[in-house]
Amino acid sequence: IIKSVAILKDLFKDSLYISRAGERELVIVLPYHGDNEQIKKRAEKIIDSFSNPILTDAGVEALFVNVNIGIALYPEDGEDVGTLLGNAHLATHKANVDTKIVFYTEQIKTHIAETTLLTNKLFGSLQKEEFFLEFQPQICCDTEKVAGVEALLRLKFDGNKRVGPDRFVPILETTGLIYDVGSWVLEQSLREHKRLVSKGFLPLRF
Repeated sequence: IIKSVAILKDLFKDSLYISRAGERELVIVLPYHGDNEQIKKRAEKIIDSFSNPILTDAGVEALFVNVNIGIALYPEDGEDVGTLLGNAHLATHKANVDTKIVFYTEQIKTHIAETTLLTNKLFGSLQKEEFFLEFQPQICCDTEKVAGVEALLRLKFDGNKRVGPDRFVPILETTGLIYDVGSWVLEQSLREHKRLVSKGFLPLRF
């Protein structure tokens, strides 16, 4: 971490403040410089500075540093230190492999709040029977008969409010709930297969 701070101090001679804010977080306070595009260019310099491995004092091992940057601006994103740091932190969590530099927006705050609420709800969704499956037949072009079935996982809250799988599946994977839900999907698919066979269908691929 000391070497990282040294790299940043060398990069930003005009910095007002560089400090460690957590186990894997550093805060850089800079005077305002022009528009967002200019600020983004300065952030890109940080990423470029860590594109090569950092040699340790022993000179044997090299550290590879992956950098994500969240940016909050004064005063539009906060007029006090706590608000600015909090919003920059939210923007950092929105950053990823493809988008390493993210400016804070109110949409980010709303999205994170909705994700947190959805995450909390998902922990009880199996017990509340909020998951259900939609079975989509796969038709053989040669015979025009059903050759298989695709089981599509769906989620519905509060009676009719459906949530897209692009929203809830990543959360299931992150929290580990995907294992319990996956077992439930397998069990329900086997039951549906058994029901179809009992109605005269040949065994199908699910």
